[in-house]
Amino acid sequence: MALIHNGIIENHAALRAELVAEGHVMTSETDTEVMVHLIERHRAAGLDLTEATRAMLQVVRGAFSVAVICADEPDTIVAARRSTPLVLGLHDDAAFLASDIPALLAYTRRLYALADDELAVLTPGAITVTTLDGDTVDPVALNITWDLEAARKDGYDDFMSKEMHEQPRAVADTLLDRRNAAGELVLDEMRLSPDDLRQIDKVFIVACGSSYHSALVAKYAIEKWVQLPTEVDIASEFLYRTPC
Repeated sequence: MALIHNGIIENHAALRAELVAEGHVMTSETDTEVMVHLIERHRAAGLDLTEATRAMLQVVRGAFSVAVICADEPDTIVAARRSTPLVLGLHDDAAFLASDIPALLAYTRRLYALADDELAVLTPGAITVTTLDGDTVDPVALNITWDLEAARKDGYDDFMSKEMHEQPRAVADTLLDRRNAAGELVLDEMRLSPDDLRQIDKVFIVACGSSYHSALVAKYAIEKWVQLPTEVDIASEFLYRTPC
């Protein structure tokens, strides 16, 4: 069995202890391995890959996307998500899944979004989606109006490099319709008055991945220009802090 996992399982330590007590042998400290052993537990009890994965999803807590394959069912991929993105695709006798739309545009435009706590079973040319309770649902079809060229890497080695170099233009484009005649920044959706802003005495930036490193740069800018103490936290850890 192989499992691909993007995200964090918050209760993995308690689940790990439970599995080890049952005799499971762990070879890493990752929360991903805990998910594999949970599926193995239910497979040993006689469930197929789909139902074993469903049973696993009912006990894990966190934000994640996951895809599972098994040598016993080579034409099946079982996938699910909770809070993190997962996109499905169909084309002739093929079924696809990815974390974002551009990865699939070269192969199909029949794309579907998987909702939180839905389980997708992908087989050649078919996708079946159910809830955690086992009820069949229709996945939400995506209407893609842009083409693959818009998602290409524009000569960069990878999409991350492309996105990093696009930041100045992206920031400028974002601010285009947010400045008034006096050149002041207007953020109507924030619903914060000047008095509200003056009462702020500390700034927290919560981020992860490359945005965390961007936030570290923002920390210096905010402290220099706004004269407010600023802290940067990894998003998955902020929940467990007691900041003062």
